[in-house]
Amino acid sequence: MIIIDAKKVRSFCGFFVAKVDAEMFNNRSQVAIAHQDNQTTYSLAFDYKGEPEEFALILPVPVVLKKVSIQLLAVSYQMDE
Repeated sequence: MIIIDAKKVRSFCGFFVAKVDAEMFNNRSQVAIAHQDNQTTYSLAFDYKGEPEEFALILPVPVVLKKVSIQLLAVSYQMDE
């Protein structure tokens, strides 16, 4: 694996959708993408505030994903302010 000095970049990491009257707030998102041996791992952390039942997160990807390929990870760090 090659590690390169990371630079700050701007990219599109998806978007939230909800009912018309739902209150959703997301001030910051962080994305990490790793590619090795024909496998790409996409990790996303965001500070969404709102009811979890009231939204969906849309992530554009180049292929149709199988449910087994998607994992939700526990939060293990705090975003820098």
